[in-house]
Amino acid sequence: MPMGQDSDESKAHNLALRVGSAVVLAPLTLLCAYLGGWLFLALCALAAGGIFWEWTHLLGDRTELRMLVPGWVGLGAAAVLIGRGDPGAAVVAAAAGAILAGAAIGLRPPRGAPPHVSV
Repeated sequence: MPMGQDSDESKAHNLALRVGSAVVLAPLTLLCAYLGGWLFLALCALAAGGIFWEWTHLLGDRTELRMLVPGWVGLGAAAVLIGRGDPGAAVVAAAAGAILAGAAIGLRPPRGAPPHVSV
């Protein structure tokens, strides 16, 4: 089989996994939206954290905690600040997390670069 093509069985398994996830997550999401408040805010923060993890995974061949931690901390702080009614500070917290995560990307050596050796 050529590289990059999935078998029909693999595609069916992937679809079944996605449908199963949707069956479990859709009612839970609707319940959180209905109840609102901190529960819904926590769900939104978890979704944003998952999207951020996926983004960092797409950037490179692996995710790195030095990129994830500042982003997750910024998202968590923003969620708490939104819940407390301070959206301006939430924007600042999210931006600070994004800037620090971006700085961590700049600190990462390029792919394939030899390890740094001190003499």
